[in-house]
This record gives sequence, structure tokens and C-alpha cells, in this order.
Amino acid sequence: LRRLLTGFESYFGTFTVDEGARTVTHRIEGEFLPRSGQVEVASPFRLSGDTLVLGAGSLGQGLFVRVR
Repeated sequence: LRRLLTGFESYFGTFTVDEGARTVTHRIEGEFLPRSGQVEVASPFRLSGDTLVLGAGSLGQGLFVRVR
């Protein structure tokens, strides 16, 4: 249970995309197991067809694939 909770991240809020810098800035309004003081996270992104990758290498990545 401890490993599950410490490896899980979930948050909600708004975001903006800077296509020139290729980043997504997340404005965190609330989250599961909050980290104090964290309100913005800028993530590099890559978009290829129906696949979106947020994050880079050692920072951890999120992979999202649109299924039709």
C-alpha cells in the first residue's frame, strides 16, 4: 500500500501550451497527497500522430495515446 501511494500522482487544474518552447504549464489547483507550495509545473512535450508524451527522460514521462 505504501509503494502504491508514494508512486501515484493525481492533480487537477488548468494548463497552457507554449508551442514555441514545446512546454505545457500545469497550474495545480488541487492534488492527491498534496506537496506544499507547488502550483505550476512546466513539462516538455512531444506530439506524434495520436500520441502525446509529457516529460523528458530522467524527469519521468507520461504517455497518452488517443484511441478512436
